[in-house]
Amino acid sequence: MPGFAQATDLPAWHKLQEHHQTLARNIELKEAFAKDPKRFEKFTRTFKNDADNSETLFDFSKNFLTDETLELLLELAKESNLEELRDNMFKGERINFTENRAVYHVALRNTSNKPMQVDGKSVVEDVNGVLDHMKEFSEEVRSGAWKGYTGKPINTIVNIGIGGSDLGPVMVSEALKPYGKKEFKLHFVSNIDGTHIAEALKDSDPETTLFLIASKTFTTAETTTNANTAKEWFLKTAKDKSAIAKHFVALSTNNEKVKEFGIDEKNMFGFQDWVGGRYSVWSAIGLSVALYIGFDNFREFLAGAHAMDNHFHTAPLEQNIPVIGGLLSVWYSDFFGAQTHLVSPFDQYLHRFPAYLQQLSMESNGKAITRSGDYVKYTTGPILFGEPATNAQHSFYQLLHQGTKLIPTDFILAAESHNPVANGLHQKMLASNFLAQSEALMVGKTPDTVKAEGAPADLIPHKTFLGNRPTTSILAQKITPGTLGALIAYYEHLTFTEGAIWNINSFDQWGVELGKVLAKNIQKDLDATGETTSHDSSTNGLINAFKKKAGRKGGGLALPVSVAIIDIAILHFSELLFKHPPRKIHNMAEDVRDADEPECNDEQEEKRTALVLYGSETGTAQDLAEELGRLTERLHFTTRVTDLNSIGLKDFLQYSVVLVTISTTGQGDLPANAQTLWKRLRSAKLPAGCLAKLRFTSFGLGDSSYPQFNWAHRKLHNRLKQLGAQVLCDRGESDEQHPEGVDGLFVPWTVRLREKLIDLFPLPPGLDPIADDCFLLPKWKIKIDDVDDLDDSHLKSAMEAVNGHVDEQDDIPPGDLIPVPNSFPATLTANTRLTPDSHWQDVRLFDFSCPDLSPSAYSPGDVLTIYPKNFPSDVSQLLALLGWSAVADRPLHFARTTTATVEPALYPPPPVVLPPTHPPLTLRTLLTAHLDITAIPRRSFFATLAHFTPDPDQHARLVEFTDPALVDELYDYTTRPRRAILEVLQEFTAARVPPAWACALFPALRGRQFSIASGGALKLPHVPGGSGCRVQLLVAIVRYRTVIRRVRQGVCTRYLARLPVGARVAVTLARSGMRVALDRPAVLVGPGTGVAPLRAMVWERAAAAAAAAAIMNGDEGKAADGDAVGGKGPTQLLFTGGRNAAADAFFANEWPQHAPSLAVHAAFSRDQPSKIYVQQRVREQGAAVAAAIAAGGVVYVCGSSGAMPAAVREAVTDALAEHGGMERAEAEETLRRMEKAGRYQQETW
Repeated sequence: MPGFAQATDLPAWHKLQEHHQTLARNIELKEAFAKDPKRFEKFTRTFKNDADNSETLFDFSKNFLTDETLELLLELAKESNLEELRDNMFKGERINFTENRAVYHVALRNTSNKPMQVDGKSVVEDVNGVLDHMKEFSEEVRSGAWKGYTGKPINTIVNIGIGGSDLGPVMVSEALKPYGKKEFKLHFVSNIDGTHIAEALKDSDPETTLFLIASKTFTTAETTTNANTAKEWFLKTAKDKSAIAKHFVALSTNNEKVKEFGIDEKNMFGFQDWVGGRYSVWSAIGLSVALYIGFDNFREFLAGAHAMDNHFHTAPLEQNIPVIGGLLSVWYSDFFGAQTHLVSPFDQYLHRFPAYLQQLSMESNGKAITRSGDYVKYTTGPILFGEPATNAQHSFYQLLHQGTKLIPTDFILAAESHNPVANGLHQKMLASNFLAQSEALMVGKTPDTVKAEGAPADLIPHKTFLGNRPTTSILAQKITPGTLGALIAYYEHLTFTEGAIWNINSFDQWGVELGKVLAKNIQKDLDATGETTSHDSSTNGLINAFKKKAGRKGGGLALPVSVAIIDIAILHFSELLFKHPPRKIHNMAEDVRDADEPECNDEQEEKRTALVLYGSETGTAQDLAEELGRLTERLHFTTRVTDLNSIGLKDFLQYSVVLVTISTTGQGDLPANAQTLWKRLRSAKLPAGCLAKLRFTSFGLGDSSYPQFNWAHRKLHNRLKQLGAQVLCDRGESDEQHPEGVDGLFVPWTVRLREKLIDLFPLPPGLDPIADDCFLLPKWKIKIDDVDDLDDSHLKSAMEAVNGHVDEQDDIPPGDLIPVPNSFPATLTANTRLTPDSHWQDVRLFDFSCPDLSPSAYSPGDVLTIYPKNFPSDVSQLLALLGWSAVADRPLHFARTTTATVEPALYPPPPVVLPPTHPPLTLRTLLTAHLDITAIPRRSFFATLAHFTPDPDQHARLVEFTDPALVDELYDYTTRPRRAILEVLQEFTAARVPPAWACALFPALRGRQFSIASGGALKLPHVPGGSGCRVQLLVAIVRYRTVIRRVRQGVCTRYLARLPVGARVAVTLARSGMRVALDRPAVLVGPGTGVAPLRAMVWERAAAAAAAAAIMNGDEGKAADGDAVGGKGPTQLLFTGGRNAAADAFFANEWPQHAPSLAVHAAFSRDQPSKIYVQQRVREQGAAVAAAIAAGGVVYVCGSSGAMPAAVREAVTDALAEHGGMERAEAEETLRRMEKAGRYQQETW
């Protein structure tokens, strides 16, 4: 027994902890290599294998190692008595003390025949005797001298075993397939699932098949069951049991059971009790390997392992390769918190190697009890997994590079392939990936590098790789039998080293035994009649369900699985009813005007305050901020939610916590309602540490198709940190390209945030967080003037209105202007469909007259925000569904829900603020112009709706949608089928939300932004000499069928499409982050409606060129009027297109007016058999593109986000590389510089 109980008791352990805190955890591998040019030589070890005269390189240099680290790890090895335990193993001592056995698999591969003994008795002779038997038998079978019962030679081998009796032989046989006898078919059967044996037998002939039954005790249930099935199959043909001797051999130590089965004792290959299952491939269990690859190769396999044994036994610890590997595993598991270890061979023949190592590692060291009988105080047994590369690169390598977990990784490659096809091309490609992966994991890619490569802003964080991920590279000469043997032995001794440090017994496996014992008991239950009641209720239920489904005559009370699941659901809902009885919900709905306010505990801890800030362009960041506000309120923080511009710097320090949500707009800019504060924060006068008392975190919204992905968020977050603010929780970021939308990343982040807040701000005893199913009282409620409670007759008549019909001709939103701050009226002068009526997409050009706007008020790239309205039919239907029709047209006002004294400036404004002269709101006008009833609902909607739904089934379903753990289920119900709020209410008809809480239920109806398509002469008023200007929008009308076959329409494009000429709408103007160069060459890329801002740019540039020409000619008056086209302005290359030229060639009739400066290259993907996209046209015109850039030109990319922007960027890079006289790296660097200078800009949506 070692002289310590816990590894944490060792002095070296404490030194390593201190070393980790002060130095090692901050190691940057890139910097380490830069500082030490000899690092590779210092931390690389070479293993010389005399079995095949090869060398294998073990590169440990890309691990978190310094000279001091290695010195301390070796000190830990010595203090843990690793050398003594190792030596005792090689002496044959009983180091497996729980089973009182030696651990002597090293004796099985003692090819040098040096003395080895157990309990004073030599084992060399017995081992060699079994090997001689294996040699004789394998050569007889391989030569054809061994005949089956009909005289035919053996050509099929079926190995039946499980665990080590299967994993080892199958792995080695696959790994050494190049050495295998090609005439042999080899099957391995391990699973008790009948499919496994059935498939093997299906491919076998009883006359030519040899079965190897591999079971040390010959009692392993799975193995003996499969063996008996094989025997029955064989005897159906052979008939005579004496034939078994020719076709069945046993790899076992149980003579009696083997003879009982019918196997000739001569065909029994034994091994000793000191051979553990996971080490048994070196023993008679390896007979299938010897048969397949030949005994000489099998002996080389043993010799390779023996060579590694000698190295492990004799090499100094600092040179000992398995010791270093094992110490690194402990280092990562216990000091860096790594839970996993990846082994990824770059060799297809090694595809079963990781599975083999899983048993070796996790069965050995998946222990929690030390050798002294104490529970460990540290982590043991990493989860080992793996898969061959390069397939793994397209599977889980993503997690290695950009995931949140530290995963130490081993890469394995042989320099020589057994199949050097295509003159070694495949092997070179494989090697390049092997070398690249370890380098990429180490160096990563910084945001600056990604930015310099020209990635769109919103893609930068997605293309950023943190790097500094540790790897060990193992480079062999060739996977020969000797090299494979050494490689396996390396991992065996690495595992031994781990166990020695952790002071656990790596050689028993009691965890495997319990399941076996219980399985025998359950087998009896399955055979018995009647209902099983002897286990826990779950196991009893499953046993009885299985018996019923399997057709056995079980008890009458046996439940099928479906009933069991329903039963669980009933129990779950009963718990919900206990927390939230239906009577209380009904009571809340009794008073339509006021409603009973929820009786939730809302005590506030003194000075427990939260400030939730948002910077929002389209309203999404504001929605998330309001969700965070509800989160902090449930944790009893007095919470204020407002935009960033509404606060001063001192406000940051008045709150316990500050939470920020912010989107990125334009070319990495902050939203307008955040820029005032941003200017204050950037002031050079602010002293360092001025925000040291601030605890904050932030969440960013972005689109990874932009190079400036989440830039606004990162700039703000980093600036707050620069000023001394403390981050209370890691920042979070969402991505528009995420398959589950914003919630896919926001919801998990809020779960972590909630845990952190509870940890940092614990609630006082007796005060619990407000439950999620408790309705949080909004700050404002609706009061309907002069209305008493509704009776049932009102509700009935209201519900009947659901079935009413509104003529489509009359279903047009009212024409009054919505009172939007800073808005101005725009009159629709033309609503023109550009695509044919038969075309799949309805694309329109809207022409507005804006009398209050001058032509110079906007520029190409700017956007017009349209504020839509809901349609009368939808509003009426919703009023009816909720029983509000009877009061829908009564005036209402907003009332505060609290009488507490709050400074007016700190209390949020009511949901809708109207000018004094505006008519009072009603429920109908509120729902028409201010609340979004066709949006995809968020979790908060379901939480509110659930509270006011008394029906138990509907209530339970709604509650499920509020569970953060079920975000994927919410996504499948809402986002994936694009199910709208109105459609949800049609399904959950039991909901009875009082009108008082309408603004808490529905999100605000926000404006939608559209890129302006007019510029230059197209901005001039419709009437020559008139006032104001024109604004044109190119809009694709959103209308499609969802996966649930319902028609889905965009709330704003539907509104626009139905607008009659002459209609007035409220609009606002927003400036773009695009910087338009009028006097340089331009490369314009905009497929589909992405051509809109580019059209504006073409017209604007034409006007600028004409004006410049007029000035040159002395005609300044003409230069000022801006009414010009054509001219010889700077070169413009326009790349546009769509599906079909006949339908999607927007503005094709205009482009000739701008010749010769404008060259149009269109790509229409569906007009020829192979699809063509704009990036292909860019490559075709690569010379012109490169020339335009060389002349100082600017590239503008507009249109749909996603794959297009990245593909275009690659095409531009290719053009520079091919036609600009640049290497690829130089071309990428050129684009990076262009982005910094504003010469490569992206505006996508």
